[in-house]
Amino acid sequence: MAGSSGSGRKKERTFSPADIKLFYESPFASFMEQLDREVPNHGLTADLVSMGSGSNGDLDPTKNSGFIEQLKAAGNSVVLIAENAHEAGRQLDTVNSMRAGANFIFNAHLSVVPLAGRTDILVRTPGASRLGDFHYIPAKFYPQDPVLTELPVELCCFVDMLEHLQGKRPEEVLQITNPSSASPHIGRLPVDAYMFDYRRLKIGYRQAQMAFDPQSPPDPEESRHWGRWSRQARRILMRNARKTPAA
Repeated sequence: MAGSSGSGRKKERTFSPADIKLFYESPFASFMEQLDREVPNHGLTADLVSMGSGSNGDLDPTKNSGFIEQLKAAGNSVVLIAENAHEAGRQLDTVNSMRAGANFIFNAHLSVVPLAGRTDILVRTPGASRLGDFHYIPAKFYPQDPVLTELPVELCCFVDMLEHLQGKRPEEVLQITNPSSASPHIGRLPVDAYMFDYRRLKIGYRQAQMAFDPQSPPDPEESRHWGRWSRQARRILMRNARKTPAA
């Protein structure tokens, strides 16, 4: 594989919940994305369409004014963080909305270095924290009910950041299916059942980033999908097959 790792100790970059989720699903695709960032002249071409879980952008209820109006009509204070604002501004607006005690914060952006990213919604719930007699729990939208055996990686990332920012770990996270429908399904997951595995995953991701070697990609067979690098994955698999002696 083209490129070199360079010399000296590598400085850790800021990463997102989506980055950790990709590593959870596909160490190979995570490696290739790092290669694309750090060795841009690698000479490989990404796929036009990415494999994997895809985007839930079409589920965003902030695009549906009726959804927000229903929340407001019920007497809730609702804040929508602007998508086109600078990251630092979105972070400041989110924290200020939390301090003000908004009931729902859409497109919330949090940052606890080196982790930073956006979640679909923060929901105010009772329970003392640095903010007052309330705190926030994160929620994410899904096109269909998620697999219950899956580690909710991105939600765990926001639990991690919220614990630092509000001084209280959320006790649950919410998985909301079809949020714009008349009767969305809300799944409540207990946080303590997932945080050990999440923290181990986060450590593994950070170690993989720091130990990155462009010449040593992970075995594509050990990944659930290959992201936007399926052609390179197939090349590696074919090369490995040619090296394997016949039985």
